[in-house]
Amino acid sequence: MDKLDSKDLDAAADPKMLGAYLSSLSAGDEGHHGHGGMAEVVRKDDYKGHHIVVRTTYRFEVDGRTIDVPIMLDEDGNVHCHSLPNYQFKSATALVRELIDTFPEDFPTPSGGTTDAGKGSAQGEGAGKGA
Repeated sequence: MDKLDSKDLDAAADPKMLGAYLSSLSAGDEGHHGHGGMAEVVRKDDYKGHHIVVRTTYRFEVDGRTIDVPIMLDEDGNVHCHSLPNYQFKSATALVRELIDTFPEDFPTPSGGTTDAGKGSAQGEGAGKGA
């Protein structure tokens, strides 16, 4: 591996260089976070001369209220969230469950309900924490 020149490192760390790089990225490269609780994830692949684009749109609701969840989806289908940067989830439902557990002040218990309602539901999804 080549040794990194300190001048190159200094130049790369300059906020103007980073800003220029980020401005050059298109919104569809990594997906984007929409408004009103909508999030779109874009995955791209090239296969046997064909260019494949898969756009997945997510809308998150808890207790009938739309929530804005900034998500990313890796090539294995694991879901990641900026709000929980050290977690990965097997499903979007597991991610929202962990958001409820981590930020309970943002999710008051519905009147007449309990916070454990739905755990172990027929959908069989649990909050799977990972690396």
